[in-house]
Amino acid sequence: MHFEYIGGLEVTYGNALAAGGGFHRVTTAEGAAAEVSPHTYLWYKLTADGAPQEAPPEASSAITELCIEGEQPPVGDEAWIKLDKSVDRTKGLFLWYQTTQFKSPPSPTTQATQKLPLKEIRVVRDVNDVPEGFEFLKEPLISSCENGTTLQTYLCFRRLGSEDFSGSKWSILNQKAGNWIDVKDLSSNKWSVAQILQQSPTEIRVHIPTWRKGRDEFLSRATCRNRVAKLGTHTNVYMSPAYPLPRKQGSMWNAGMKDLQQAREQFDKYFYDREKQATYLPRLLIPFIERSLLCTFLSNDLAEEMNKFHQHVLKNIVACMLAEGYTSKKSEFEFAAQFVVVGQYDDVIKC
Repeated sequence: MHFEYIGGLEVTYGNALAAGGGFHRVTTAEGAAAEVSPHTYLWYKLTADGAPQEAPPEASSAITELCIEGEQPPVGDEAWIKLDKSVDRTKGLFLWYQTTQFKSPPSPTTQATQKLPLKEIRVVRDVNDVPEGFEFLKEPLISSCENGTTLQTYLCFRRLGSEDFSGSKWSILNQKAGNWIDVKDLSSNKWSVAQILQQSPTEIRVHIPTWRKGRDEFLSRATCRNRVAKLGTHTNVYMSPAYPLPRKQGSMWNAGMKDLQQAREQFDKYFYDREKQATYLPRLLIPFIERSLLCTFLSNDLAEEMNKFHQHVLKNIVACMLAEGYTSKKSEFEFAAQFVVVGQYDDVIKC
């Protein structure tokens, strides 16, 4: 078993980097560096565990809880540790955390008896955007920016889970050509969606789509472990230049006018009904758009009609996003709009 958990935290201001090396800056779900308050960044350092060793492993200090308070620790009998630097210098707020001496279970099937350590921290601006499987601090950091706007920050975190102790954990060594993965760019320190093209005993060739031409890169099997991850671990697949290719399931779909007509009827029936809209978007509309951006059209007339439908969908989605009640709500609207905008026909549709 090999897994990593958070063993250290650091706060920096402006363009400063965390001291000591090995720190990861807390980002948004899309992988962009995120301020927790104006010009203030949070970093975390991972501790590796589970490496093969002859002697029994010693317990390591792992962070298990987070809390934001002032100079005084949170109320209670538990021991808390305060970071030296404030996460909100205007209000004098600090990040407090709890640690435990964590020792990995002897086998993947052994039930952990202690609170599991954190393995990832992210920032979201709306509580509705907390990723699946993440916990979050109920009270956000709310700061006023220099331009008069308000910056709202929810800290969310994910713990080690049973899958981290399982021998079936995702590994780059188990992937094959055609699979999609997350790859970290060493020059920009950002994660991107990539597809495995070829593999050899020593190298893995991947293609990284970009908003322009894209590029190929060769990864060393011996040293790439910290640069690769399961698809979606550090990236938002829907907002990637690769979309919708990573979402393709099964064989290519041959669209017909009957399918388009059914989609039009469903749109007219459900989209304008606010009660049914929430289930219609992810279950019917978005899957149809995904398929239509990858399908083979049987005629030029059908391609033109599908194009008109996409424009009709985009117009109505944008209108809903701009309407009162949706201006600050991030939902499937943005994903659906992204699908239609980036789905360039010359790249993904064959007539």
